[in-house]
Amino acid sequence: MEIITGYKSEGHVTSQQDRLTNIGIFGSGTFIVGNVGSLMAASVISANEVQIADGLLIAEGCTAEIPRGTSESLAIENGSQGTKRKDLIVARYTRESGTKIESMELVVITGTPASSNPAAPSYNTGSITGGDTLVDFPLFTVNIDGITIESVTRLVGYAEVPSKSYVDAINTTLTNLINTTKNNLQSAINSLSSTLATVSNRVGTANLNTSAKNALAAINELLAKINTANSNITAVANRATALETKTAGIVKSISYDVAASSNNYKQLNASSMYLLILNAGTTSNAVRGIYQIGVTGSKALGIKAISAASVAEVTDGGSGLLKVHNTASIVLRATLITTYGS
Repeated sequence: MEIITGYKSEGHVTSQQDRLTNIGIFGSGTFIVGNVGSLMAASVISANEVQIADGLLIAEGCTAEIPRGTSESLAIENGSQGTKRKDLIVARYTRESGTKIESMELVVITGTPASSNPAAPSYNTGSITGGDTLVDFPLFTVNIDGITIESVTRLVGYAEVPSKSYVDAINTTLTNLINTTKNNLQSAINSLSSTLATVSNRVGTANLNTSAKNALAAINELLAKINTANSNITAVANRATALETKTAGIVKSISYDVAASSNNYKQLNASSMYLLILNAGTTSNAVRGIYQIGVTGSKALGIKAISAASVAEVTDGGSGLLKVHNTASIVLRATLITTYGS
């Protein structure tokens, strides 16, 4: 056994070990991580350009990002009148055979035009953890009709930690279902036990005919299964309680837009700490800001600008309301991060 998260006086943590850890948490699929940046949203810029916004990708445990506040533009080949085409935008993983240097980049794979129902192009399949040096992970389909990009369809889902309210709702539903089912099962057990005792007392097992004996055996078998089911339900209840305990204290993040030259208000909970991040789809530092926010029991806000955005005014709006005034002519993206139980 080899320690991974430990000091060994030399570099020893490998990308493969990090990927296997991610696979253990998220699975081996391809996901866009929720609540990070603009979720790699795709926008059609022109008939020959698609733009992918900032975000974080996990593909077979391998993480890659488009840095916050940036985007990547991808060139799309010209379409032709009277035909349709499907292109693929993939995240392409490569590992150089000599240097072992790994990389991941967005690549457009051009499809074959057809008069109708065009097929998506083929791509490089394989496994990073299996040792393949070239693997494509399809992210988007670009649908082209004639010379126009008709739409861009996302092919992968989002991966994010479930909110505590979501887990609480599931736990409540499970608890109600468990209690109802347990009561019904217990009632059935009591009724069957009573019937079984009455039959045995009145006629005796030895005097029962074959049909009655078979019925009695079936009742006994059913009772055993009901008791097993009752034990399983209790185990589910314990698992649900454990899940609620484990999710207490997870980080919650919400993102919202602040329109150009406008105000936006968000209600903050008392006695909590928040981190506010402001950004926009431009490389200008004027739109970037990080603020630490505290809320007291009297709903007064303490706001500290770690790095202020010059186009925004972040102030106490009163009664626990956080006010963000956007003085810019573009939309600002605001992200509030806090921790449950704080």
